[in-house]
Amino acid sequence: MLFMSKKNKSRRKFISGVTATTALVAASSFVPTRFSIGATSAIKVGILLPYSGTYAMLGNSITNAMKMRIEQAGGRMGGRPVKYIALDSEMSVPKAPQNTNKLIKKEKVDFVVGPVHSGIAAAMARIMGQRKSPIMIVPNAGSNAVTGPLCAPNIFRTSFSNWQPAYPGGILMGKEGHKSCATISWKYGAGIQLMAAGRDGFATMGGKSVKDILLPFPNVEFQAHLSEIAALSPD
Repeated sequence: MLFMSKKNKSRRKFISGVTATTALVAASSFVPTRFSIGATSAIKVGILLPYSGTYAMLGNSITNAMKMRIEQAGGRMGGRPVKYIALDSEMSVPKAPQNTNKLIKKEKVDFVVGPVHSGIAAAMARIMGQRKSPIMIVPNAGSNAVTGPLCAPNIFRTSFSNWQPAYPGGILMGKEGHKSCATISWKYGAGIQLMAAGRDGFATMGGKSVKDILLPFPNVEFQAHLSEIAALSPD
């Protein structure tokens, strides 16, 4: 756990506020090029997030936060009203192309916001990167490829890549004197990428993973594996 002084808390709050406000101003002043200046039709924001299953809370939280911030800016973007078209991703990679194309071709949205699942993010980026519009904004999914090989001028990330928190975390473990670790995750894109980045960072400091455990998604029966890790006694 990290503890901050009141001064640092205030600075962090200020920086967060400035960052959020700057991002909002940029978004709210954006007018898609296919619209003429002075047009009054609504800006369409397509949303592809999970609203059922394991990650429903994330989907609802992201949606509510986005709507709240736009409402704080007067509920308009570029001086125009906003219309939301939300689809449940169902955390299904096979359905991602169909859902993405529905928002683009049928609903003709100006923005696509999502997803949470890294595999879905990669599938969406493959489609979005072939087009100049709409704009894709990734508020959560950490797929490394989205801002790597699959990145395009109309794809933006407001969250993180899976590499970002894990690689320096591995380095920090090594700096603190640890030599061994065990990794455990669901067997899906984010988990695999996080584990790999953490191991790579740890290896630069001479650390090694003694066991890498992957569970089928969304299995939550971890106890047997936790017992196995305890028996291995990694640092």
